[in-house]
Amino acid sequence: MAIISPNSDLKAQPRRVEISCTEKLWNASFDSIKTQVGVTERTGNNDGYEVENYLWTVGLWKGLPYCMAGQWWGFFVAADSCKPCVSLPRTGLASAAFNDAMRKGTKTSAIPQMKDLIFWKFSNTPNGHVERIDSIFKAGWVTTYGFNTPPGSGGNQRDGNAKKVSMVNKKKHNIRFPLGKMQLSGFIGRKK
Repeated sequence: MAIISPNSDLKAQPRRVEISCTEKLWNASFDSIKTQVGVTERTGNNDGYEVENYLWTVGLWKGLPYCMAGQWWGFFVAADSCKPCVSLPRTGLASAAFNDAMRKGTKTSAIPQMKDLIFWKFSNTPNGHVERIDSIFKAGWVTTYGFNTPPGSGGNQRDGNAKKVSMVNKKKHNIRFPLGKMQLSGFIGRKK
C-alpha cells in the first residue's frame, strides 16, 4: 500500500480516527455497500425504493441526500441482530458521523486504509459527503463506493449532476485535491 500524505495546501489537515467495530461487521458492511453499485434514483429527486430504504434506516424520508444514510445502511443490514455494535451514530449527516468519531474514537496518523470511510466537507457549513475506500494507489489516488453521486467526474459529486441523476457508484478520487468545493476532512477506520 502506498503512503498518502495529503497536500499541505489544504485549509485543514485531514485526520483519521478508529472506532470500535468487529472485523466481521466491518467487512460485511463493506460487502453490503458494494452490492448497491448501480442503484439509481427513480426520478432524480433522491427517491426510489432502495434510496428511500437507505434514508429510512437513519430515520429520514425521501428527497433528502443519502450519502451517509447509504453507508449506515451497509452497517445496518450487515449487523442484522447486532445493531448495538455499530459504533457510528445513526445519522444521515456525514459531518455528524465524522465529528462523533473524532470525539469518541482513537486518533491515528492520517493515512487512509482500505475499507475506511472517507469524508469531505464544505467550509463553514455542516454539509459534506462520505464514501468508502475500496483501493489505494500512488500519488493520492483512491477508488471508493459512494451513494448519491453521479456517474463520471462531472456535476455535483455529492448530490447528482446537471441532469440530477444520482446513484450508487464506484468512483476514483485524488485525496490531495478538493472534491468539487469540499475539502477532505479525514477518515474513519476500524480499531483492530
